[in-house]
Amino acid sequence: LEEAEDKRPSCVFFDEVDALFTKAPDNPLNSTFIPFFDRISKEGKKVFFIGATNKVLDVSDNIRVRRLDTAYFPLP
Repeated sequence: LEEAEDKRPSCVFFDEVDALFTKAPDNPLNSTFIPFFDRISKEGKKVFFIGATNKVLDVSDNIRVRRLDTAYFPLP
């Protein structure tokens, strides 16, 4: 993530984002990434994050509700 920030504009892709940012209260990734996402957004840095999941409701509310926009792509 530091590299993405240093080489902006950049894009970071997270696959299976529901496995990374679980609703478990002790998930260390949530507490690590939330301040990072907030800082990037507040400072207007051009780092774009894309996360893919089949289970959007399994993503931590702290990540999903305030920090992510959702786009649904149905099966063809």
